[in-house]
Amino acid sequence: MQMMVGTNKGSPAASSSSNITSLPAPTDPDVRLGVYGGELVAVLYFDGYITPQTAEVARRKLIKALQADGIALAGPESAGFFRVGQYGAVHTLEQRVNEMLLRVNV
Repeated sequence: MQMMVGTNKGSPAASSSSNITSLPAPTDPDVRLGVYGGELVAVLYFDGYITPQTAEVARRKLIKALQADGIALAGPESAGFFRVGQYGAVHTLEQRVNEMLLRVNV
């Protein structure tokens, strides 16, 4: 499992622009910013805390929806690999929002 922790889209801390030109220029001459590659992912939002059990439930739910639409999983995802994005502070009483991400073929 690969975990990405970030800010929920639309929250005050989220950037209003994801364009590479909006990023600050590197101060080190050996550092360069670039956009390379890309991937197509299907995303399922779900609330609560992520455990192996809740992640598996979300993964199966997303796979079922993809199968209903005739969309196949790509590469390692077809063997059970998945990624999860988590939004919100770890130690909080507020509701956490999560994303199950699976790479797909079109």
